[in-house]
Amino acid sequence: MRPHFLMAALAAAFFVSEVRAQANCGDRTAIVARLFETYGEVKTAEGVLAGGSAIVEIFSNQSSGEKGHSFTAIVTYPDGRTCIVAAGDRWRYVSDRRPGI
Repeated sequence: MRPHFLMAALAAAFFVSEVRAQANCGDRTAIVARLFETYGEVKTAEGVLAGGSAIVEIFSNQSSGEKGHSFTAIVTYPDGRTCIVAAGDRWRYVSDRRPGI
């Protein structure tokens, strides 16, 4: 997937769900530890939102089995607050990099 498309999609998801995400905010270290301990997720991608307003990170688990193929997107703000903005399953890497795919 193209990096710009991914960041744009995450930014859109972030703005749409910002109010709901407030309940899913906390200390980054604690959130990252919980993602690993609960879902086996590790950081697989990161980027900075336009204007440097926040850092977006994707954590995923590519193993098969009960915890496999899950993902979580978190946003960390300059004030240190970290919020979970999206989570799901069936995460996969796309190797076809043709435009429009």
